[in-house]
Amino acid sequence: MTGMFAFLIPGASAQESRIKLQAEREILRRRGVVDPFYTIRYPNETLRDRIVLSPEDFLRSAEALPGLEKSMSRIARVIAPNIDDHVDATLSQVSSAGPSKSAKSSLTRLAAWINDHNVPFRVTSIGMIVMLLWAGSYKMTAPGAEGIIPLVSNSPLIWWHFKLFGPYIGSDLIGITEIAVALFFVAGYFRPKAGVIGGLITTVMFFITSTMVIITPGATISVHDIRYMSFLGLFLYKDVISLGVSFYLISCFGNKAILLENRGE
Repeated sequence: MTGMFAFLIPGASAQESRIKLQAEREILRRRGVVDPFYTIRYPNETLRDRIVLSPEDFLRSAEALPGLEKSMSRIARVIAPNIDDHVDATLSQVSSAGPSKSAKSSLTRLAAWINDHNVPFRVTSIGMIVMLLWAGSYKMTAPGAEGIIPLVSNSPLIWWHFKLFGPYIGSDLIGITEIAVALFFVAGYFRPKAGVIGGLITTVMFFITSTMVIITPGATISVHDIRYMSFLGLFLYKDVISLGVSFYLISCFGNKAILLENRGE
């Protein structure tokens, strides 16, 4: 559930309410908040007396009942201890209104279930963390350092790295960087901005390594006058996919960070 928002507009006409609500809804849409809900607050009412409405129903109610007290204050997620059963039931109904409810075929229901349970983010983020920890640790060994010498030495973007630090210290620095980025992603589960930082670093890393597909000797081979990617080329090409995953993780962690900022956390 993206959250529940209350928009109370004091002394506003139905037309003014419509304009302000539509403007606020557009702001929420651009921030990635989908299908916000609104509440009408009657004078001297309690939380359980609030009526949860869709934006369209809210506007129709504003036209039919112009005397209602409303204000433009927006409240964040209405989830707190000791909320009575009426509100709990309403929140449950709102949170369950995901894509899976509108899916009709078994194929689209499966796709909706994957989306509702955030499977893509979980798989890509955990996979990225494991790969970075494993690869970073291996680069801090002698075989790992010697294995990337031809890759780094032939790169026009990072050839200077081993010239400056040598192959073993240079490989250690790369390994430490990858392990540090993995820890940024782990921290991103609790502080999403850390995940954004990790994604920015891996974007730079995998952009550099993606170019090695083109310039590394032996990345392609000729078979019957047709060029194919060799096993080395296929190994390097996975960094093109990792580059896309980095952008995806920046987007996911960024959306989480935006929601926390809007809630004042």
